[in-house]
Amino acid sequence: MKSRRALATVLFTDIVGSTERASEMGDRAWRELLARHHRIVREEIRRWGGEEVTEAGDGFLALFDGPARAIACAWAARDRVRELGLEIRCGLHMGQAERGADGSAGGIAVHVGARVAAEAGPGEVVVTSAVRDAEAGSGFGFEDLGSRALKGVDREWRLFRVIALPADVDALRPGPWESIRHRAASRPIALAAGALVVIAGIALVRSRRSDVAVASEIRSVGILPLDNLTGDPEQAYLVDGMTEALTAELSKIGSLIVVSRTSTSRYRDTDKSLPEIARELNVAGLVEGSVARVEDRVRITVQLIHAGTDTHIWAETYERELAELPSLQGEIAREIAHRIELALSPEEETRLASERSIDPTAYEAYLKGRFHLAQQTPEGIERGLAYLQEAVELDPRAALPHAGLALGYSLAAHGPSAPPDAYQQAKASARRALEIDETLAEAHAALAQIRQYQDWDWEGAEASFRRALELNPSLPETRAHWSWYLALVGRMDEAMAEMRRARAADPLNPLWSAWLGWQLWSTGDHDAAIAEARASLELAPDFPVGLYVLGSALASQGRFDEAMAAHDRAAEVAPRWRFARGVTHAMAGRTEEALEVARDLEANLTFWDPFFLAEIYTLLGNEEEAFRWLEEGYTPPHHPYIPWIGSEPLFGPLFDDPRFVDLQRRMHLPEDALVGTS
Repeated sequence: MKSRRALATVLFTDIVGSTERASEMGDRAWRELLARHHRIVREEIRRWGGEEVTEAGDGFLALFDGPARAIACAWAARDRVRELGLEIRCGLHMGQAERGADGSAGGIAVHVGARVAAEAGPGEVVVTSAVRDAEAGSGFGFEDLGSRALKGVDREWRLFRVIALPADVDALRPGPWESIRHRAASRPIALAAGALVVIAGIALVRSRRSDVAVASEIRSVGILPLDNLTGDPEQAYLVDGMTEALTAELSKIGSLIVVSRTSTSRYRDTDKSLPEIARELNVAGLVEGSVARVEDRVRITVQLIHAGTDTHIWAETYERELAELPSLQGEIAREIAHRIELALSPEEETRLASERSIDPTAYEAYLKGRFHLAQQTPEGIERGLAYLQEAVELDPRAALPHAGLALGYSLAAHGPSAPPDAYQQAKASARRALEIDETLAEAHAALAQIRQYQDWDWEGAEASFRRALELNPSLPETRAHWSWYLALVGRMDEAMAEMRRARAADPLNPLWSAWLGWQLWSTGDHDAAIAEARASLELAPDFPVGLYVLGSALASQGRFDEAMAAHDRAAEVAPRWRFARGVTHAMAGRTEEALEVARDLEANLTFWDPFFLAEIYTLLGNEEEAFRWLEEGYTPPHHPYIPWIGSEPLFGPLFDDPRFVDLQRRMHLPEDALVGTS
């Protein structure tokens, strides 16, 4: 294997006292801490334009084109790992490094770098005179440590401790396309010195153009879960809140597809490579980073990577007070748009630059509320609403807590144990949020759902959906509910297109494929419905909505045994879906079995059941009971599905009954959307 020699600055890092810490903490805890340390050091190597060569024990070996960035990298990594309760030592030397074709590095320069690191004390960045001399007069401060003998190296070496950085050290960070990693030098070329200069110049121009092109290719991104470097698992709400907020801010850019946090959250502790993650999410770029906190001061590090080539585009560290974080997310989003050469409209610039002031204690309660709502469990929703109410009381003039409450109550209204006033609370909170800040897409989205599912204000719902998606085109849940609105008014092709867009923005959420399958089933395309249901179940094998749609489409094809197997499983994993067994029994002509399910539902009635009891009795030919249960679903609090009776194929036998059209008219449906005979 041939090797080449190149001038480089060698950086070695090493954790101080790692053996003792590992013994104290135990294997599992130490591995978790070590992984966080590794992520930080890798972030800083990338951020300062270095090239990681290998992990060296509990540290790293990295190469840099010059000493200034290498020193700045060591300093930044040293400061950040201290937040984990760790100290590292760093050693730097500049000299000729031997590079193997496999990317390895060796030679005397690497050996000296390792020995210099061994001379450093806890938290010290120590360099040789070669490094100090190269940066003389550049603003770095050095303390002379004298001459020392390095083990295994001839003669004594004069060493220096770094004690200060230049005031403008941030200017040393590479630009977005300055990640040229010795491309020209990777192939040995026997050329005269003059010709080599020319070729190197051409290579440099081509590399820069290539990196510009790589950055400008990014028109879709995923925000990976930020790392929690606070040292406190209880701060997960803060870290998740930052991930969600950054996702929301980037989603305001209409020309950028931003994958929902529901999909990206699956990669919290993954071992998958960035290119692999990008392929699964169908995105060109990934944003990753970390959050650290000391009292009310928060440090956020983010970096943008072109995932297909694993090319580092940009990285930055921000330090802010807790109350300043809502505005910081817009600043980060604007910087990312600039780095990938996205042209922002004036409206997008304004929205991303908007200042959202909030009391820090209220903001913390808001983040906790959103964190618990995201669990989507009855307990999580209850705790989330309590925290959001606390946030409103702490700062009633802040829009975010009101918008959070609106979404929380809208979510609660769809659950099996919905509070009777959930929609009223959601509406009041959404309106108050919009009085304070009309540009909150989440508040418009909540109001759209209220108008659609509770008020039956169809014109108002359409206006709210359009405004929400104008402000944030990447809200998958809003786009999915907008899809159901389009299905309701008979625009089924548009409805399915919007459901597919919801899935594109949130590709690992099984609900969107299941709902698309439901729409396909309602149009009679049973094969396509089965395919979508199975796609949903590939993501979540026991997902009840996917199981329901699969069983319903199979039953419509007369495949009742397969349908019952799917519906039995749905009832097993989510008992509120047990109605599906009654529907399948009725479709198969098994009257007694269907009635047994119906009697069980009636004996343990929830607001969820009337709609499906009406389906069972319709299929059994008992129209009076069917209409009785439809009227029950119509009575407040309305069943959320009741306006869609005209697009539900199982109600077909009722279409010729005038009561069916009358019921739709009482829900204020547009005349051209009515199904049935007057």
